[in-house]
Amino acid sequence: METFVASSIPQPPTHRDDVWDLGRPTMLSPEHALQVLDARLGITVGKSTFYRWIAAGRFFSVKLGGKVFIPLSEIEALVQRLSRGERL
Repeated sequence: METFVASSIPQPPTHRDDVWDLGRPTMLSPEHALQVLDARLGITVGKSTFYRWIAAGRFFSVKLGGKVFIPLSEIEALVQRLSRGERL
């Protein structure tokens, strides 16, 4: 019988800039992205406005299996742009 050695299982990297940062999601649904905007900026962006921004390419998004996902880094950049008063 083969023995199991725990050290032979690859472990995720521990530094924060890696894709293995499992403490928080890296891709958000539009609904969750809108919640982040509301929480971080205290503004409410309408769903239809947000989907127009996606369609216009105002920030990067990915469509997988008919669903849209936005990288958290894009939402954080959007928060920075909006907090500086930039218009989209």
